[in-house]
Amino acid sequence: MLQANPKWKWHFDIEQGQLMLDMDEMMFVVAAKKSKLLDEVKKEDIPFSVEDCDSYTVYYHALEDVFDLAEPILTQMALNATALVTYSKPMGAKSWFVNPNTGDIPDLFEQVVTLTSDTQQGLFLLLERANESSLLMLLNPSFELNGGSQMKQFELIRVINDRLGRYVSQ
Repeated sequence: MLQANPKWKWHFDIEQGQLMLDMDEMMFVVAAKKSKLLDEVKKEDIPFSVEDCDSYTVYYHALEDVFDLAEPILTQMALNATALVTYSKPMGAKSWFVNPNTGDIPDLFEQVVTLTSDTQQGLFLLLERANESSLLMLLNPSFELNGGSQMKQFELIRVINDRLGRYVSQ
């Protein structure tokens, strides 16, 4: 696992319209639309905080426990999750884009869950769980929502909790 460094900082590149993590020796580009980010992160560099480090570590290990993936891919997923949960604008639930779960319900400790649309099932990382709804990040390259809209990898969706399905690894 790539270890966080006190020199790391979040940086918004105005020319490219991208949030990046300046990792001192390299830049990590966050997969987020400029319009979906909080204004505060667009104004000045923000240090990679202790909370960011905790989130990154939790997401990394949750993914590592479920998937047999190379370290760079796990790092990419965990850093995107950390940035998006911290710097994305709040969003309301959009549950109509996916079907209610009819299978096993994920327990409170599972962080990789599924959502099912009329055409496919997608894998998501659970970033935030509240009593009524959960914020999820897409792990698949894409996901077709009900109504024909497409999500791209690392995009977020909030859905009511009755949509969450249990992921069973193959």
